[in-house]
Amino acid sequence: MSTKLNTVLRARLLERYNTDFGGGELRVYTLTQPVDPNDVPTGVLLGTSTLPATPFTSAVDGVINKNGSWLGEIIATGAAGWFRMYSSDFLSWVDGDVTAVGGGGVIEMTDLNFVSGNVFVVDTVTITQPAE
Repeated sequence: MSTKLNTVLRARLLERYNTDFGGGELRVYTLTQPVDPNDVPTGVLLGTSTLPATPFTSAVDGVINKNGSWLGEIIATGAAGWFRMYSSDFLSWVDGDVTAVGGGGVIEMTDLNFVSGNVFVVDTVTITQPAE
């Protein structure tokens, strides 16, 4: 039998994202994300962004979204493929895919082609805590 979470627990787990990642850092890389988030990052580090103090909305039906503007500095040229988001103390992190808007990635951006010296904009972030 599988474990199933109620709505309140799903919301509490997602609220940890604001607690842990507020003021943390987003890093965007080329290629595809590692199989395990404990693995060393793969690809070229393209850009970094300091996350807002409250980076996510409140949870609704097990989903949180980006809160506020997420802008970052591009430090290398290449195509965005995945991200790693670090807590403010760099003790925990989350990996996910980056796609063009409408592509279904955890992070979606209008422009995936990063050019060194420019700024990148994160259009949407959607994180889901499944009930099962």
